[in-house]
Amino acid sequence: MHHGSAQSIPGPGAAIGPYLVVGELGRGGMATVLEVVHRDGGEHRALKLLLPTSRSREAARRMEREFVTLSRLDHPAVLRVFDAGLYQGRPWFVTEKLVGQDLRDAVESWRDIPPAERYRRAEHVLAQVAGALAYIHDQGLVHRDVTPGNIMLLADGSVRLMDFGVVKEPGAELTRAGEVVGTVAYIAPEQITGGVVDARTDLYALGAVLYLMLTGRRPFNARNLAGYLDKHLNRRPRPPR
Repeated sequence: MHHGSAQSIPGPGAAIGPYLVVGELGRGGMATVLEVVHRDGGEHRALKLLLPTSRSREAARRMEREFVTLSRLDHPAVLRVFDAGLYQGRPWFVTEKLVGQDLRDAVESWRDIPPAERYRRAEHVLAQVAGALAYIHDQGLVHRDVTPGNIMLLADGSVRLMDFGVVKEPGAELTRAGEVVGTVAYIAPEQITGGVVDARTDLYALGAVLYLMLTGRRPFNARNLAGYLDKHLNRRPRPPR
């Protein structure tokens, strides 16, 4: 942890907009996620707050873009957002609080179940994520980062697609060659070469996620970024048996 960063993360009881902090749910490289409760309504929600160490304008822009994108979307398998604002000059936004596990952890827990049950669960997740992608593609958007870490399986059996921070909007400029956007284990060839990114980019990534769900392993493994990029461009994965 960076020295001094803990003091800048609001503790239990701190007020952020109309919310009171309950505690920290998790932390990534760019943001912390806090459990909050609405002061008037009493609803428990999740609040994503840019870390004080992420002072870059790009990090703030990415969070603001994610909120604007999510606030325009309304689909049962897309994360719901409610409010946004600034705390000590850092952007935050509030989403539904999800109770469950991400698909990475879920796939680990599937190792000991019979194949037929694994396939049933994979089909269930695939159908919900594909539905969410069809919906966002109809809006002219491309997610660009469909990965197991961005798919949540909820306790009630529903699924949520999350992390819309690198979404490509209609008419947005092409990703420049060499500017890799997305998680490299699931990245489509055109994201590597700087080609046209469209709905097919997300379907490639979803296919890689399906491969993981069915086999318990990624389509490709490599020691470094260059290795992953080479395999996505030039190799075929092992048949999933």
